[in-house]
Amino acid sequence: MALMLAVLAVLAAWLLFASLVLAVIYRQAARRFWREPVLKRPVLIFESDDWGAGPVEQIERLEQITACLCVHRDSAGNSPVMTLGVVLAIADGVKIETENFSKYHALDLSAPQFHALVQTMQAGVARGVFSLQLHGMEHYWPETLLAVSRDSESVRTWLKRSPESWTEDLPSHIQSRWCDSAVLPSRPLPALAIQTAVRAEVRRFTEIFGGAPRVVVPPTFVWNAQVEQTWAEAGVKYLVTPGRRYESRSVAGRPVAGSGGSMSNGDVAPSGIIYLVRDVYFEPAQGHRPEKVVEQIECAVRLGRPTLLETHRSNFVRDELVAADSLIALSKAIELALRDYPQILFLSTVALADKIEVNDRSLIEQDIGARLVVCWARLSTISRLRKFALLSGVGLLVWGVFRLLNLIHLEKAK
Repeated sequence: MALMLAVLAVLAAWLLFASLVLAVIYRQAARRFWREPVLKRPVLIFESDDWGAGPVEQIERLEQITACLCVHRDSAGNSPVMTLGVVLAIADGVKIETENFSKYHALDLSAPQFHALVQTMQAGVARGVFSLQLHGMEHYWPETLLAVSRDSESVRTWLKRSPESWTEDLPSHIQSRWCDSAVLPSRPLPALAIQTAVRAEVRRFTEIFGGAPRVVVPPTFVWNAQVEQTWAEAGVKYLVTPGRRYESRSVAGRPVAGSGGSMSNGDVAPSGIIYLVRDVYFEPAQGHRPEKVVEQIECAVRLGRPTLLETHRSNFVRDELVAADSLIALSKAIELALRDYPQILFLSTVALADKIEVNDRSLIEQDIGARLVVCWARLSTISRLRKFALLSGVGLLVWGVFRLLNLIHLEKAK
């Protein structure tokens, strides 16, 4: 008996020590996951970038997407929402070529050839299936584009065809707007240039659409603190992120993360802007199937998070067969989501963010027990913590209890 008590005492001491070690090492992650809102119900939003100034073929495709989304309804009677990350302007190739590529000229969405495109976007908003978000004045930094065109025949050809050119055809590193990537690794833009450009794009969005942008999505998710601060000062309230901020492009042209660390839904930046996280993808043109959407929703429900699916314009334009297949996949994904999660909510990103900001009790979980379950599930996504907890024995009992509670949580969400 004495030996058994001694063994139990050693085991308890070990578990206490291991728990303290884990608590110290992962205290910041635990604090962040606890602070992040927990949703009571599944939320599904399709976030689509790159729409705007460019080929007018987009009009027909946006009409097709509108028709597709209007067919479906959630339990509250809302259709699925696709947010449109709007690009406000594109190069005026004729003027640029006339001046021998020495000066940049642009056509924005107020130009006559884009009136029908703007009307199509606004019609989708009126029907509750589109929500407009600021993506940028252009999907590149104009001076960078001009500089590269002087040495690149393909970029010069792209400029000559613009505005009937697709920005997706530009080299990836040039598509980042908020750094100078004419030479790699990229260099920061001057603060004054950033401030001028941000204010101009917010003002132009307001003039074209009759209301200021409340949500911004940085092109290629590359931006810095100066850009963010100026967005906030210009009245932008919410910023869609991939979970961290990328600030530059490497010598290989890849995005380079800044020093800000991880971001969670509802985090408030020093600028006052509020972050949302979009880190899952639905790109049918790249082989992403509707069944994958249900898996992503299940994961999001387990973690008490919304499902913001990133899907680009490129899935729905140019190749008619690819576009048709993408529309079928979009409709099928919605059908499967409604089948497996009848209580799912279709919201716009700005509507979701508004609810998070005010801690809307109809959607945001307040129960401490339910939040503990989700917080543990979030911590379990950290591979090293999960492995150490299981190997040390700390996680075994906790895992069993929370596994049962998590199953109850998942069942309630359906």
